[in-house]
Amino acid sequence: MEEKKLPISFRLKKDRIYVIYDEKVVEKEKQFKRLFANRVLGIDLNPNYFGISILEFNQKDKFKVIFKECIDITKLQEQSKNKVHFELYEINHRILNLCKTWHVAKIAVEDLKFKKNTKFWSKSLNKLCRSQFRYSFIK
Repeated sequence: MEEKKLPISFRLKKDRIYVIYDEKVVEKEKQFKRLFANRVLGIDLNPNYFGISILEFNQKDKFKVIFKECIDITKLQEQSKNKVHFELYEINHRILNLCKTWHVAKIAVEDLKFKKNTKFWSKSLNKLCRSQFRYSFIK
């Protein structure tokens, strides 16, 4: 209350003191308490694979890999739009669960910018990188 992070109301009765607050705000505040500032979850986004790694840095900027995973999404290219969105939501949920499990403080995602007139090597690769790549959905 002194830090003014959430609204609190008090009500006094003859034999009781009532403290009124929003539990959702308290849970949200507690949710991010035990994070390690030196842990970073990195996401490498490719049209067919997502690479996820969790690195832990020391004071000399040396790091060790404490978790790594590769998610294959090649079979999603032939699926319906709803199925693709469902699977991408599941991947996002998996990433958030990894952050909670490993107490990750930061997430790093590569910044991809495709120019409108950039042509790739073939028609199929162009289609894969342009229309089927779900970069913004994950980001």
